[in-house]
Amino acid sequence: MSDLHIDYDYQVGASNDCGKPLCCRSDSGPPKSPQNAAGKWGDYKCDLNEGTLKNLLQQIKSMNPDFVMWGGDSIPHNVDTITPQGNVQIMKNITAEVLTQLDGIRIYPTIGNHDTYPQDIIAMAIPRENEVINEWISAWDPMIKDPATNKLFKDWGYYSMPLEDVNGKPIG
Repeated sequence: MSDLHIDYDYQVGASNDCGKPLCCRSDSGPPKSPQNAAGKWGDYKCDLNEGTLKNLLQQIKSMNPDFVMWGGDSIPHNVDTITPQGNVQIMKNITAEVLTQLDGIRIYPTIGNHDTYPQDIIAMAIPRENEVINEWISAWDPMIKDPATNKLFKDWGYYSMPLEDVNGKPIG
C-alpha cells in the first residue's frame, strides 16, 4: 500500500472544488453543486478519509497476506496549513491504525516524501537530522524489530531486511 494521504479532516458533503491545495475538508465550504460534494468513501479530487482507510486495512487483513509493504506518503496534501506537530500526530495516528488493523501481519514501512516536514525534505546528511521524523519514527519500532536495522533506519532513513512473516519465518 502506498500514497494513502490520509486526511483526518475529511468532511462528507464538503466541496471538492474549493480553490485550495486540498479540499473536502471542514474549511472547504459547501459544494457548488451535488457533483462537487465529497462522498462517504472519498473523492477523486481529495485525499483519503478515515473510514475508507479502515475499510482498506480490513480488506487487506481479510486477504491474510504473508506481509504488507507500506510505501509511505501518508500525510495529506494540505501543505498550506500542515504544521510540524500536525505531521507528527498524523504519522502516529496512521501508524497506530495500521498496526492495530494489520495485527499478525508483517509490515515493511518506508518514509515517503510527504511524510517529512517540510514536505519533500528528507534531510539525512547527519544521523537523525530530520527533527519531525525523529518525533514519530519510534512508532515504527514494532515493524523494524532488529536493533541494528532499526538504528540504521532512524539514523539514515533506509534499511534492508529479509522478507519474513510475522513469526520470523523466511518468505520465498
